[in-house]
Amino acid sequence: MKKITLLLALLLLMGTVSANAQFVVAEDNAGNYSTWADADNLGFGFGEWDLWNNASSGWFIGSSSGAGFGNIDSNSKSFGLWGTTGYANAQRLLNAHWGDGATFTIDLATAYRSGARGIDLFASGFDQVWNFNIGSDQYTAGGVNQSWAYSQQSIFKLTVVQEGANLQISLTRGTDTYSTTITGKTLYAFKLYCGGTTGGDLNNLFFNNVKVSYSDWSKVPSDIKVKVAGNAALNADKTVSELEIASGETTLEAGNQLTVGTLTNNGMLTLKTGATVLTSSVGGSGTTYVEQTLPSGRQWWYLASPLSGATSNVIRPDGSANLMTHYDEATFNYSTAYAANSATPLVAGRGYVVKFSDANERTVVFTGGSLNNGEVALT
Repeated sequence: MKKITLLLALLLLMGTVSANAQFVVAEDNAGNYSTWADADNLGFGFGEWDLWNNASSGWFIGSSSGAGFGNIDSNSKSFGLWGTTGYANAQRLLNAHWGDGATFTIDLATAYRSGARGIDLFASGFDQVWNFNIGSDQYTAGGVNQSWAYSQQSIFKLTVVQEGANLQISLTRGTDTYSTTITGKTLYAFKLYCGGTTGGDLNNLFFNNVKVSYSDWSKVPSDIKVKVAGNAALNADKTVSELEIASGETTLEAGNQLTVGTLTNNGMLTLKTGATVLTSSVGGSGTTYVEQTLPSGRQWWYLASPLSGATSNVIRPDGSANLMTHYDEATFNYSTAYAANSATPLVAGRGYVVKFSDANERTVVFTGGSLNNGEVALT
């Protein structure tokens, strides 16, 4: 018996990458929770929830739409705060996931405007750099009343982008928009609050769908979990603890190496000649393609399959004049050439002798199953 350790040296097909690609490094929503308490930490990437209150106030999980607010629910749930004579607070740190090129987003739903409820943004040392407050019958952003019309079903989308040393902040509610730049500050934490109201459910604050993402792979921090959403290009060497392809097509450009503890593909993963993927665990239900470009000048090649479900049709599709065989050590001879369109499974770790019909440059595209990885025993 021989054991062959397979080192995946793979590159993703470089195609057109959509502007909607997101590398999500922190994400959470109320749909992850059945109850919500201080120090809870579901989702991934953020620090634990820091919840505190005084007097008559508190926090809960509930449906924003079911309470008569705008719908920001995930699985019919949003985070909620309430406060009458006291204040309830919900705070979270961004950990080491924040840096140049990062984007923070959160949804807020509000109705009545007595008392105060809103969100604070902090730089390091809990230096408050910006506030959005709903109270005294006003919507106040950055200390300025926005004079927006009242709506019981107001949904606000807050977006904060780190551009170098500055924060670009935008707040939208339908056609109502606000934006500002905070210079010389780096986002560190955020805090939601609600209190001092006249009571009643419509004075509560709902919020949900908190996320930190990057659009540029080269700026994503190392050694963390990353979830890929949309079509994305991996254009720099990177080591991450987990990479989850949630949707879309992910590409790894030529000459780059991806080192990942757990790789989960639930979208489409295409690998091309020359890049390297090193991983200890591969899973998911998505589709994987691996390209191997062969230069001109030769007809004979020795190839192996990088995928668990690839077949001989990769080399010998219907009507092909190519030839494919393998050496059988038990008989000290080559096997009978595989018939065209026979879909013979390719064995992991086995070398195959291939003769193409001409000596032109060509690209072989393997597909089927997941990436071969780890030790393979051959008899």
